[in-house]
Amino acid sequence: SALVVENSAVYKKIKGGRLGSSNLDELDEFDEDGNFVGDDGDGNGVNFQDRFNRFITTLMGSSDVYCCPLCYIEADRRLGYQDDDEMVEDDESGDEQADDSQVDRFAFVDDPLTILGNLDSEAFEVAATFCFRLLSGLKKHLKVVHGVNLADIEGNDLFKRFQVRAGDGLLQRWLQKNLRRNTVQGDMMRYWNSGENQSFLLLLSQIDRSDPEYSSDFSLSFPNRARKVWNQVSAPYMKHGHDMDDFFADDDESEGSGVVPINPYFTPPSNLKSGSDFKSPEEEMIEKLQKKNRLKAALRGGSERGESSSSSSDDDELEIL
Repeated sequence: SALVVENSAVYKKIKGGRLGSSNLDELDEFDEDGNFVGDDGDGNGVNFQDRFNRFITTLMGSSDVYCCPLCYIEADRRLGYQDDDEMVEDDESGDEQADDSQVDRFAFVDDPLTILGNLDSEAFEVAATFCFRLLSGLKKHLKVVHGVNLADIEGNDLFKRFQVRAGDGLLQRWLQKNLRRNTVQGDMMRYWNSGENQSFLLLLSQIDRSDPEYSSDFSLSFPNRARKVWNQVSAPYMKHGHDMDDFFADDDESEGSGVVPINPYFTPPSNLKSGSDFKSPEEEMIEKLQKKNRLKAALRGGSERGESSSSSSDDDELEIL
């Protein structure tokens, strides 16, 4: 028999409740364009797309995912070279690496779902192998797949920057860059309602279905560049406490070792007339020692002359006698 839409479970779920309790004629309140001509209880007409977006938003809830920083940056790079197969597959060696130390590793031209979906034509199966619902899954991926040491990372701020929906995460910073202003709630809603909410739900579904022990060929295809990129993205989040050891003398070091410490932040006085008038601390010390030695020499010379004159006068007195 032909399917009667009005009798389907989906139709009754969407149209049930307030409208579908007793009078089934009230269910037929759509116009020819698909707009629901009833109201949402507040007297406001609601079309099907609005109700659908509300339903999708409910499914999304507060779910978020952590993206592997190395895989995400590599996915962004390949999106930029998607028409150049040689550059897509290239994993530059240490000698061939270009100097990109000034590149901002936290700024991206495209939005998160575009970058993640580009790897396999919006199927999100590849992205699901390096995106995780839990932070523990991301850390395990970084250790096992990329072989990085997380012991020197301070806190979890680095990983939060590669969350899709978090404050100061991938989406918010992309919106700020493109809108050139601080984002508001409406900006994110417009992004999600443009169809990206369905892509995000698909990504979540692929993550739940993927094998957490599986590492895709994609994540293993750029080991040389991964090491370089990790050094760049992790640098601002490294622990610096152990570096302070260089600024303190060990207990067994002698303070009188003969090495004069020099303050690297010393600034010469600004009232000097020229650079030649400036003397370093070492030069001033030498000058003071020289003056002191000259003074001692002068004193010794005076005493010697005094002794000489007295002895000559004694000789004269003997001759007179």
